[in-house]
Amino acid sequence: MRLNGKYLLLFFGIFALFLGTQFQIKAQNESFYYKLIHPDTKAESFLFGTYHNYPEGWFEVPDMIKDDLAKSSALITEIGNIRSSDFGKKINKAVRYRPGKTVLDKLTKYDREAFQKYIDEKIRGSTNDQRDVLNYKPYFMFTRLFGLRFSDQVMSMESELKAITDAKNIPIQDLEPDHRRLLKYYKKYARKSKAKNIGLTAEIRMLMTSKMFADYLQNDIAAMRKAAGGASQYAKERNHYWVPQLVKKLREPSFVAVGAGHLIGQQAVQELLKGEGFIVEPIILSLPLPQALIDYLSEQNPQ
Repeated sequence: MRLNGKYLLLFFGIFALFLGTQFQIKAQNESFYYKLIHPDTKAESFLFGTYHNYPEGWFEVPDMIKDDLAKSSALITEIGNIRSSDFGKKINKAVRYRPGKTVLDKLTKYDREAFQKYIDEKIRGSTNDQRDVLNYKPYFMFTRLFGLRFSDQVMSMESELKAITDAKNIPIQDLEPDHRRLLKYYKKYARKSKAKNIGLTAEIRMLMTSKMFADYLQNDIAAMRKAAGGASQYAKERNHYWVPQLVKKLREPSFVAVGAGHLIGQQAVQELLKGEGFIVEPIILSLPLPQALIDYLSEQNPQ
């Protein structure tokens, strides 16, 4: 049977509509926010993928999340207070220079002068804030520099959520950290960090992180996946380590907040929970971009 031009046009139009619908459905199934229903108790919990460090004023906890958090019996975060423990001291030693030292001490005179000029011109915050950030080895310094690059304070979504729970007397629980994997991760990336040409590297990282933060706010997971290259093997291992804990903890309505990278890919937390019988429902959050971010990206990409 031969189709004339009219029917071919109609056929391809329907086919394109089908593809568009399928793409839209797939996109709507990806999110950084999910409702979770426990297979046994039917308790309704929520899973939120967070952005760990960002400039003050660039994010406000949405009312929807505040309401869902208020309905929960506990806030569950991905890592406990390890700073005061012996393990915390090991991590601190891995990611920071010796007391009184900063990344500036590791640079040649030329690079040190160039980076100091960059700090003076671009990085905000008090002298103490700046020095504290520079005390981190480069890989761990960049995300904190991102916050001070645009404001006087580095913010954390986990801290903002904890402040809400404190006000409402909601208990805070933490997923038990796998100390061996955590320490391996921190040591690996602290050693991987290079100090050479750090001024140029810092500004490139600021732009990359700003773009990724904009993608995050707009729920553009495909763009984040492309920029980050998908979830790391380390993130996947931690997801598998967490799931047995979550199966137990989510027998009661709870609110789980872990880094957004743990919600990307086939071995994401929500996908592993599906395998444990949970009903997982995506909730699409698309948040407005802060004006400072819009202005910065416009300056970097003038039309």
